Amino acid sequence: MRKIPVILIAIIFFLLSGKEIFAAYTPYTNEVIVYFKNQPNASMLSAMGTEQENIVTLSHAVSDTNAMVYTIKADTTVPEAISQLKQDPNVETVIPNYRFQKLTMPNDPGIADTPAAGKPRKQWNMYQLKLAGTDSVNDPGGWDLTSGSSDVVVAVIDDGVNSSHEDLSGKFHSLVDCSGTSCLTVNSMSPFSPTDDHGSHVAGLAAAATNNGKGIAGAGYNSKIMMIKVAGSDGSMTFDAVVNALHYAGDHGARVINMSFGILEENIDTDGKNELQAGVNYAWGKGALPVAAAGNCGSNTQGVEACAKYFYNPVTRQITIIGYATNSKFYPAASQNVLSVAATKEDGSLAPYSEHNDGSNSAIGNWISVAAPGGDCISEQDMEYCVLSTYGNNQYHYMSGTSMASPQVAGVAALLFAVKSDLTNSQAKQIIEDTANSSIAAGATNKGGVNALSAVRTAQGATPGAPTATPTVPAGAATATPTVTSVPTVTPYPTSGQAVLPRQPPSPYPTGVICPSLTSCPRKIEGDANCDGQITLEDITPWAANYDKIVISAQGGAPVGNPNFYCLEGERVTHFIDMLDFEVVRRNALQ
Repeated sequence: MRKIPVILIAIIFFLLSGKEIFAAYTPYTNEVIVYFKNQPNASMLSAMGTEQENIVTLSHAVSDTNAMVYTIKADTTVPEAISQLKQDPNVETVIPNYRFQKLTMPNDPGIADTPAAGKPRKQWNMYQLKLAGTDSVNDPGGWDLTSGSSDVVVAVIDDGVNSSHEDLSGKFHSLVDCSGTSCLTVNSMSPFSPTDDHGSHVAGLAAAATNNGKGIAGAGYNSKIMMIKVAGSDGSMTFDAVVNALHYAGDHGARVINMSFGILEENIDTDGKNELQAGVNYAWGKGALPVAAAGNCGSNTQGVEACAKYFYNPVTRQITIIGYATNSKFYPAASQNVLSVAATKEDGSLAPYSEHNDGSNSAIGNWISVAAPGGDCISEQDMEYCVLSTYGNNQYHYMSGTSMASPQVAGVAALLFAVKSDLTNSQAKQIIEDTANSSIAAGATNKGGVNALSAVRTAQGATPGAPTATPTVPAGAATATPTVTSVPTVTPYPTSGQAVLPRQPPSPYPTGVICPSLTSCPRKIEGDANCDGQITLEDITPWAANYDKIVISAQGGAPVGNPNFYCLEGERVTHFIDMLDFEVVRRNALQ
């Protein structure tokens, strides 16, 4: 494989982004997710809204589940809200709307044109993975056997991407924004900030344009990228956004899903793990292979914010750091049906920051599947020992972390689906594990370092079509419901403080439902459900009837759509009743 020249190399960011707004990071938000035993109907939501109006307000639904997100009022704590909401007989469980962390290790190498004499190749990682070889006959790599396929889509769930980057712009299957209340396709996407481009770096490692004479090579070569943004305006990657993204990726044909983020086991409760597992299982059940970074808290991490363990004091209502984890589990990497990836150094040894197996500790055990290059450098003098990939403004940065290891394995998985399109996700996972080199990072993972050449060769001779493994659904986990496959490209009403949530139409769309125009119903976006010009209790009846018609079918109460969707003027393809409309009506009518 020919070496692709580096155009520009720049700096990387501090773990979790290096921006000051992350200095106060905690795994918690001011929201909780309520999982109902059954799909909640209008009367159920209305009753809870009235009973809990001093505790929480309804925000939005989580796609294709029985879950609703509620915002906690300022004088209520997270534990108080959870305890109160769990008392409702219709509620299965309640969890915080957790924040996830991007798993990149810090360093600040600066800018250089070429590596210093005696330093490794700029993309040494692709040689260690056996994607690139030094000789196509005597020392081939996986790319000598396949250049992948544009029919294979790798979903990258992350904080955003520089979609106009010279080495990425032609590689996108789709750009999807799941940072709101549902997932919407967009025409372009930007990084979270100019100095925090985690998503672009990850996307490039998965499938940057390859053999194009520019920048770097991506592991997935010709594979396409479904870029799914889950970071809000402050960079937070919340639980509900990640679950929505997993559902979207599964529903829209992603064969591989990369997740270079996570949350410490000490910072997520059992119910949270179960519901995250349900999201992973949904994507797995659709045939996708989830790949996730194993975490960067493998060594003594005192003072590293990503490895902090948090305690919420219900008396003082303060969140404090109570210690730092060393080699703890990270989720979703530790979830079932996930290919978890540790990080290695240029010499094939385990990177010092990487999580690793520990069979002698029952709390940790042997939970990590494989390893891949994550790099390890600390200064400008040794930056070449980190991993090079795409970054903002057509730049190329060196970064290190399990965040870098995971997307390369996702790219390798995409190559397997390219050479044998009817492989199942369980087969692809097993091939990657069984062909790994046990001498790389020996003992740190179950199988060793990923070997793309061996994996591709094995996939070429694999017997396809074996049944996909049945997802393991933990007790109490939410049951996924039918999916919505179309998203209208319309603009929300530009009226501050009113019903402007991104929404999806139900599928199939119920007959007899028409969205009135603002001319005939000027206050509809304020909650005027019956279009009589007033916002009163009388609006509850048409709201409830239309909401149930859209969300609950007439046959046994099975859901037929997502309750977050748009109203397109005078059209039958959308409808204006939604979660925020309900909350507007309820609050105004009961004043």
